[in-house]
Amino acid sequence: MKRHLVTALLAVSAVLVAAAPHAEAGPTAATPPARLTNLDHLDFLGDTVTPPQQDGHTTYRLDSQPSVGTLWTYADHNADGSFRRVGGGTYDAATDTYGQGAFNADDMARAAVVYLRDWRQTGAASSRTRAFEMLRGLTYLQTATGPNAGNVVLWMQPDGTLHPSAEPKELPDQSDSDAAYWNCCG
Repeated sequence: MKRHLVTALLAVSAVLVAAAPHAEAGPTAATPPARLTNLDHLDFLGDTVTPPQQDGHTTYRLDSQPSVGTLWTYADHNADGSFRRVGGGTYDAATDTYGQGAFNADDMARAAVVYLRDWRQTGAASSRTRAFEMLRGLTYLQTATGPNAGNVVLWMQPDGTLHPSAEPKELPDQSDSDAAYWNCCG
């Protein structure tokens, strides 16, 4: 089921990203509309990672553009009012890893949709670029070859290594192809 959801999301997103902005797709220079969404915190959570070579995982233009867009899972509020990006689960400073991971597929997919909608509304090149990079990162999480082709690895660590299962293991495991509560239709 997840395979079909990711494929559908990527297909719809590819159509939107491929469509060049024109007069009907965005505002004119004289009349920019007010944004429906404040993107400041989403922009803050955004990051890029150059993942190491991992069997079965690739994305568009990985050879020429080795960094992919990602999105930190959480942000902790600091005493001074600022925020600090963090991953999910227990942090291990010795390995710079989280029990779940730093970035996850479902948050990245939602962010790509928000950026695509903002680009279509405002014509902002920055939102189009962020959506494109987020979709490259999301595509990297989908297994391209082998017996798990089409399945999505839910978590990625700060160094770009994939982390299929949270520790402790969650049931149902979100990184397998079986039905799970987190995918709306499973």
